[in-house]
Formats: sequence, C-alpha cells, structure tokens
Amino acid sequence: MAASAGSSITLTPGGGFLLEKTGSATILVPETLSDEQRLMKQTADDFMRREVEPLTAQIDDKKPGLMRELLRKSGEVGLLGHDVPEEYGGLGGDKTSSSLIFEAASRQGSFAVSFGAHVGIGTMPLVLFGTVATAVYLLLGITVIRVNSAQWLALWAASMASWLATS
Repeated sequence: MAASAGSSITLTPGGGFLLEKTGSATILVPETLSDEQRLMKQTADDFMRREVEPLTAQIDDKKPGLMRELLRKSGEVGLLGHDVPEEYGGLGGDKTSSSLIFEAASRQGSFAVSFGAHVGIGTMPLVLFGTVATAVYLLLGITVIRVNSAQWLALWAASMASWLATS
C-alpha cells in the first residue's frame, strides 16, 4: 500500500478498522444530485427501459446489427457524447452524470460492455491522450458527428508486435 510523503499508514489487525476514526468524504446520494444530473439519469434510465431491456433476448441471441442500432440510438439521446468536451461537439458532462449513465447501462450486461467499450476505450483515449490536432480531426471532424451518434463505432486495437519482439 502506498502512502504519501510524510504520512504513515497503520492498519489495525482484524476488524479494528471499524473502530478507527476516518476522514470526511463526500458520498453520492440521490438527494444531492443537481437538476441536470437528475435529467441525465432519467434520460439514461428511460432509454434502457424503452430501447434496450425489451430486446434482451435478441441481444443475448446476438442478433446481427442490433447492438450497433442500440448504440446509434443512445448517441441520438446524447449518452455517447456525454464525456466529450463541448469544444469537440460533446456534452462536456460531469463525472457524476457519467457514472449515472453507466449505472443505467449496466442493467443489460452485453449492452453495458459495448457501450463502455465505445465510450471508455474507444472515444475517451482520444479525449484524454490525443493531441489537439487529433482531437480536432477525429472528435470534431469525424467522431462527434459519427461516433457520438454511432454512425461510426469507436474501438481500441492493441498490437502485440512490440511484446513479441522483446520476448
């Protein structure tokens, strides 16, 4: 376990941690959500209830084209572009709303994996690690128009070439 410089961490054996004093932390409870966060939660919940959950059997049967269509529809209601900054055509939403969207998506496992892959490992690396030129070209020029509406689906491709060369 890592400790910050100048601090020490002592762990009490067994269940002693239950009796130790803890710091204060902000926790998320529904009563503290802003109106905008409630709206995003409602949008995601409604989308899942209306569009995804009724199709669970077809999703489980891997009906061709269905997941792509569901992702396209989720983009139309703004769920795919929530975490993309506004300057690149996204909603520039906050992390709380993002977690509420993912919570709703998690009600159908296969959809949650596809949704999470598209947003989390397909789109977000461009937002977080791309250069400005990359972000402008891909997110604004192509991705926002297509990925946020799921005309294009984002993905992540990894190569083992460098690993193979060193092993």
